[in-house]
Amino acid sequence: MLAELPPAEALRRWMDLFGDWVATKNGMLGTLLTMIESGEIAHARPTPT
Repeated sequence: MLAELPPAEALRRWMDLFGDWVATKNGMLGTLLTMIESGEIAHARPTPT
């Protein structure tokens, strides 16, 4: 981005994209927790060593 935009604009664009990424992960977490609570998927458990 920095090669294509002035530094301040590149930073702003990166921050916008990062914010979108965080919002997506937050939404995914809620869905995952709901699926675990409903029994649709099970918790992953480490294999005993």
